[in-house]
Amino acid sequence: MQVVSNDVIIILDCGTGVRELGLNLMRNYKPPIEAHILLSHTHWDHIQGFPFFPPALAPGNRITLYSARGYEKPLREVLEGQMDYTYFPIKLGQMASDLSFREVDEETFDIGHVQVSTHFLNHTVLAMGYRLFSGGKTVVYATDTEPFGTYHTSAPTGENGTRQGVETQFVHESDQRYVGFVTGADVLIHDAHLIASELPEEAAFGHAAAEYGLALAKEAGARRLVLFHHKPDRTDEGIQ
Repeated sequence: MQVVSNDVIIILDCGTGVRELGLNLMRNYKPPIEAHILLSHTHWDHIQGFPFFPPALAPGNRITLYSARGYEKPLREVLEGQMDYTYFPIKLGQMASDLSFREVDEETFDIGHVQVSTHFLNHTVLAMGYRLFSGGKTVVYATDTEPFGTYHTSAPTGENGTRQGVETQFVHESDQRYVGFVTGADVLIHDAHLIASELPEEAAFGHAAAEYGLALAKEAGARRLVLFHHKPDRTDEGIQ
């Protein structure tokens, strides 16, 4: 997924689709290309496209990769591992572009004129959410996460005894902090791997139900919600 703001190229994660994205960048941007890849985490489906990312293979280009700090191995070693000769013919050190790696905590930093804030998510490994701000607009990217604790959804009773709307209370302190991280986003891109009925069987796998993303967006006042990372066997009809 690509975000471009006045020629600052920011790429959100690095799955297989990044190959086509890279080809598009090579066609439409004059070299040298400078791209920043924000990795939510290092599970296969979020990094396996990187060896096939054309700008990283071309001399003169500058590619910076970001991830959460605290993995058992530095980010460089993680990416080197998936490019071991057993799996891939080109080693990380043979990629011709200028590669750099940055591991971050919960902090705020700038990529050109884009302000980036980070927030740890609740996945099976360290995972990071990113809040991008530029030109008065904010995009939050938060995938591969589940609620930190219990949250309660209820329909309040009106004066005539009927149920009116739906209210969600985020009880856990970390969920409340998470709401704060998302608050006021113009676009929230959020994990929707599950639906609420699947939670009893698939809790603790590090994914959220679509209903949680909807409740979060409402509580945080996000203007637009993009549900993302659907379960692989979810049909188009199921998503609708």
